[in-house]
Amino acid sequence: MEIDYAEGTWQIIQCQGCDDVSFREMWITSENINPDGEAEEVVTLYPNRDKDTLLAKDYALLPSKLRKIYKEVIKSYNSNLLILCATGLRSIVEGICDSAGIEGKNLQLKIEGLHTKGYLTQKHATILHEHRYMGNSAVHELDIPTKEELSIAIRIIEHTIENLYEIDDQVDELRWLKERRLRKSRI
Repeated sequence: MEIDYAEGTWQIIQCQGCDDVSFREMWITSENINPDGEAEEVVTLYPNRDKDTLLAKDYALLPSKLRKIYKEVIKSYNSNLLILCATGLRSIVEGICDSAGIEGKNLQLKIEGLHTKGYLTQKHATILHEHRYMGNSAVHELDIPTKEELSIAIRIIEHTIENLYEIDDQVDELRWLKERRLRKSRI
């Protein structure tokens, strides 16, 4: 089949919700004809965006090295680099232990140290062991987790980050807003 015509448009766009910048490529060609006989535009975004795309959260209080790894985990997930994503999640757990000053010969002992020192409940520590298992399996056995497994693991890591690094700041903001509201009500 021969292409009779092709028209392309390229744009750099910015999301008005999350401020992410993307490159948009749009093509209309004689090959993309719908059942009504009309040319359909084909749009491709770089980086790829689809229903499974995750957006990295902005964790202002997360140490910069962990923030960088977290963003790489999200990029790996969105690029279907599933083994890298799994090992990145394990690296975040290791980094959380290190930033809390938890020492140990291996990650298992470090995760238990997070519980012992009161950073995590025992249940939460047990959950983080799943990240260790997933990362170890990905590296040592080349066991590729599914996107669904990784999506859940990412949500757990995000919860852990929010719990350990962000929640105190949010509580302070809540107190400040409450005090401001009460002061206004007295006027």
